[in-house]
Amino acid sequence: MSLRLVSALSILLLATGQALLASCNNLEVPSFTHSTERGPVIPLSVRLVFDESVRSAIVEQTICADVLWKGHLGDAIVKSFSEIGRVRLTQLTIGDPSGTAQLATAPASEFTAFITLASASFTPTSRSGSDDSNYLAQFDVRLVATFQDTQGRGFPEAPMVYSNRVALWTPHIGGSNNQCATEQLDAAVRTATDHLADQLMGYLAQLRKKTQGEDTMASRGAPAASAPLSVIRPASTTAGSGHNQDRHAVIIGLAQYRSPWPGWQDGLSFDIKETVSLFADSLNIPKEQTLLLQDELATRTDIEEALTLWLPKRVKKDSIVFFYFAGHARTDSKTGDILLIPYDSAPQSSPSRLISLRFLQNRLVKLGARLAVAIIEAPVTTGAAAKNSTNRRADPNWIGDLDGPSSVGTGAIIQVSRHSSLSQSRESLLNGLTGKADLDKNGTVTVGEWLRSLRSIAITAPALPPNLAIQSIPLSRANQP
Repeated sequence: MSLRLVSALSILLLATGQALLASCNNLEVPSFTHSTERGPVIPLSVRLVFDESVRSAIVEQTICADVLWKGHLGDAIVKSFSEIGRVRLTQLTIGDPSGTAQLATAPASEFTAFITLASASFTPTSRSGSDDSNYLAQFDVRLVATFQDTQGRGFPEAPMVYSNRVALWTPHIGGSNNQCATEQLDAAVRTATDHLADQLMGYLAQLRKKTQGEDTMASRGAPAASAPLSVIRPASTTAGSGHNQDRHAVIIGLAQYRSPWPGWQDGLSFDIKETVSLFADSLNIPKEQTLLLQDELATRTDIEEALTLWLPKRVKKDSIVFFYFAGHARTDSKTGDILLIPYDSAPQSSPSRLISLRFLQNRLVKLGARLAVAIIEAPVTTGAAAKNSTNRRADPNWIGDLDGPSSVGTGAIIQVSRHSSLSQSRESLLNGLTGKADLDKNGTVTVGEWLRSLRSIAITAPALPPNLAIQSIPLSRANQP
């Protein structure tokens, strides 16, 4: 009886300790079960093709002091994506990893999704106990999906990211083979791959929503239902398409937030159809050089990776870069610094969970592009002042690290931000690019013409001298009747 009592108490203490550990620091407890209730069925026929980098992926951990555990991450990814895809999609097939072309036998809504592995790591951060059986680990996986329709047209890259600290328990079982319990490690891998599969389903749901009943505009005057439209419209394959291979765009649009707050809908102005169409048609940006981050795909990590990874890999010294943010922002009550609010944050969030304007400016400077244009369509709230503080809140600091005209030249940055008052006209800062800012009626909107059209509704930083050569750069083509 005493041995049974001791065993029972040991199990109780371990379970209690694990529960307390998992409740701290927003840790994630690996899930041992897989739920098939994943939301409504997406009416798409999809073929998944997993790159060899995915299929062969392995993560490792040293457990029970000297036992090496190998987690077959690639197998788990294929399994999660297959199982969740078969629940969420009308039809799912797993394609040849070699990417061999197949005849298009499915409906026009079919897409092929090519999945590649960008990075993966499973790193212990702290251990406790005589055999180090209780510990925390940082688990990071980043996949990239590219989509292709039945006509062979491609679409922008779609990042899928899992990044979490997980609480693990891998006790020593004993025996002649010095065995350890690895169930929680296996469960952590499955939890991660389920999250990644759900992100892919989110992309496919957006893709389906935006393709249904919309016009590709490939042939002006064609009926609206002549062909489907992707989230980012594919570029025309004709030589006269006019798309500029030296232009790149990151479009961030928030029509919802993970943790809404009172009044969160006030001032939001993102319209995906109009915005994406404008970037493709007026600003002449090819689809493969446009990255769209919307709603749950516009987290702080997503935005930071767009600025630190996606753009630097593509931008050259002659490039023109557009960064467009439509969402909410707030100021620091002491400094006036502007902070953009991503999907997974809120006005009361710590500055470390927001995207500072200074960070954005610094990343755009480092690109070394001919011109970088940051467009901020965001109502700005003022951060709360400290309790019992008698200091006046600082005015919004839109200049940030842009030190006036002296910073303009090679690698110039122009930042256009809406006046903070919500009572003003909500006319989009992009409207003038379709032709309204074409003052000389020559069919082309220059940088200078666009900036002059925004004087009543926007703040431009830095202030540009009227004779500066950069103002003559053609920005967009006006819509022709």
